[in-house]
Amino acid sequence: MRDRAIFPEHAFYLIADLLQHFLGRDGDKAPEALLARLERRLELAGLKPVDAIPLIAPLLNLPLLAKYPPSPLPPEQQRRRLLATLVECVLGAARVQPLIIATEDLHWADSSTLELIRLLVEQGATARLLLLYTARPEFSTQWPLRRAHHTQITLNRLSVRNVRTMVGQLAAHKPLSDETLATVVERAGGVPLFVEELTRSLLESGDGRPTGREIPVTLLDLLVARLDRLGSAKEVAQVGAVIGSEFSYELLHAVHPVAEEDLQHALRSLADAELVHVRGLAPDATYQFRHADIRDAAYEALLKSRRKDLHRLVATTIDERFPALKEARAEVLARHWSEAGETEAAIAAWINAGRAAESRNAFKEALESYQRAMALLNTLPEAPQRGHRELHLRLLIVRVLQKTKGWAAPETIEATDRAAALAEKSGNLTQLGNWIGARSLSAWSSGEFPTALALADRALELQVRQGSPTGIAYAHMLEVMIRYSLGDFAGAQQYFTAGQPFFDGPFFRQDPFGTVVSAYAYGTLTAWMLGHADAARGAAGEAGGRHGQWQSARSDSCKDT
Repeated sequence: MRDRAIFPEHAFYLIADLLQHFLGRDGDKAPEALLARLERRLELAGLKPVDAIPLIAPLLNLPLLAKYPPSPLPPEQQRRRLLATLVECVLGAARVQPLIIATEDLHWADSSTLELIRLLVEQGATARLLLLYTARPEFSTQWPLRRAHHTQITLNRLSVRNVRTMVGQLAAHKPLSDETLATVVERAGGVPLFVEELTRSLLESGDGRPTGREIPVTLLDLLVARLDRLGSAKEVAQVGAVIGSEFSYELLHAVHPVAEEDLQHALRSLADAELVHVRGLAPDATYQFRHADIRDAAYEALLKSRRKDLHRLVATTIDERFPALKEARAEVLARHWSEAGETEAAIAAWINAGRAAESRNAFKEALESYQRAMALLNTLPEAPQRGHRELHLRLLIVRVLQKTKGWAAPETIEATDRAAALAEKSGNLTQLGNWIGARSLSAWSSGEFPTALALADRALELQVRQGSPTGIAYAHMLEVMIRYSLGDFAGAQQYFTAGQPFFDGPFFRQDPFGTVVSAYAYGTLTAWMLGHADAARGAAGEAGGRHGQWQSARSDSCKDT
C-alpha cells in the first residue's frame, strides 16, 4: 500500500473543516456573509469578534474588513493566541450545548491540529465536551492517558463470531453457504474492511459457493477486483484517487472531461457500491473515498507513467483554472508537481506552501514544506543559479527554526552555519554578513560570548566592506550587546557611539522586532554602568522616542496590510 504520509494535509486542515461546519456549509458562502456568521457564532461562544476574527479568518481564507485589523503580535505569540482562541471557541460552544467532536485517522493530522487537540484534551475535563478520535496503533498521543477523563480503547481484530455476525448482516437477503462463510472468516483475518469488501464482492459476483482460489488473497487484490467490475467507473475512481482522498466534481470534470451524463453515472456507481461518499449535488458536489485503502487500491492500479501524467494534468488544471484552490491549498499543488516529476514547478510550489503555512503561524508545517523544496533542489545539477536559490531557501529555513527552536538551538546553529558557508562560496558579502551576524546572535543567546564577539567582529568587517548602512547598524548593535554582556562597558560605549548614525536609518528604525529600541536601551545601560548619568538619561529618552516611532510605524504597516 502507498504511504499516506506523502499526501499531507495543510496546517489546521481539520480545524478549518470543523470551522466550516461551525458556520454551516450550506449557507451563503460570500466572504461578507461568512464573516457575519462567524461574528454571531463567536459572540454566542462568549468571544469578542474584534480579538478572535483577525486570528481565525486566515484559516478560512477570509479577507479582513477594515474593522478587523491584523494582529500586531509577533508571529509566535499570534500562533499561541490562535490556539487559545480556538480552545475558547470550542469550550464556549460546549457551554451553549453539549458538543461531540469526532476525528478519524488522527495519525495523518498535521502538527498544528495535534497541538490544538492536546490543549482541548487537557482543558476540556469539566466541559460538556466529548472528544472521540481514532488512530492506528503506531500513533503516539501527545497527552498523558492516565487521567480520569481519558480513556483509550484498543480495537483488536474481529473474532470468528464477530465476522460471522457481520457477514450475516451484510448478506441478509442472500445468505452465503457455510463453506463460503468459512473461507471468508479464514481469508479476512478479522480485518473489518476486508470482511465487508469480501462479502460485498461475493454478493456482487452472484456466486455463493466460490472456491478458495477464486477469492482474492489480499485486501488490495479484492478492492482492485471490485473496481474492475465497475467498468468506466474504475477510471473515474482512479482519477479521483490521484486528485486526493476528497475531490470536487468541478475539479474531477476539468481533469477528466467526459460527458457530464457519463461522469455522473460513474460517480453514482461508485457511491452505490459504497466506495465513495458524496456530499451535495453535482456540479457542486464533493466526493470522499470511504476508506484510505480504497483510494490506495485505485491509485496503485494505475501504471506509474499514467500516474505521473495525471498528477501533471491535475497540477496544470489547478494552476490555470482554480486560483482559489491554488491559494488556499498550496501544498496540494506542490504535491502534484512533485509526483509528476516536475522539479522546478514543485520547488516553487513547496516554497509557496511554506509561506502560506507561515502566514497561518503554522511553523512546523512551513519547515516541512521548505525542507521538501530543499530536497528537490538538491537533485538539480550544480549551477551558479542553484547556489543563489539554495541560499534563499536556507534563509527561509533558518527563519522558521529561529521561531520554533530558538536562536541557540543546535538545529538553528547548524542551519545558520550552512547558510554562511554558502554565502561565502557565492561571494555575496551582504548575505554572508547577515548570516554571520545571525550566528553571532545565536552564540550570544546560548551564552557563548567569546564566540559571539568574534563572529560579530567579522560581520561588522564584512558589512563595512559591502557598505550597507542597515547591515552596519545591526553589526554595531551586536557589538554593543555582546560587549555589555562580557562586562566590556567601555567597548560597548565605543560601538554604540559609532553606530548611532546608522541606527537612524529607515530600515533599521522600522524593524518589526523593534531592534532600534533595543539598541538605545543597551546604550542607556552601558552609560549608566560607566557612571555617565546624563548620557544614560539622554539615551533613555532616545529609546522612548524610538519606541513611539516604531509603534507608529507598526500601526501604519498593519493598516496598509
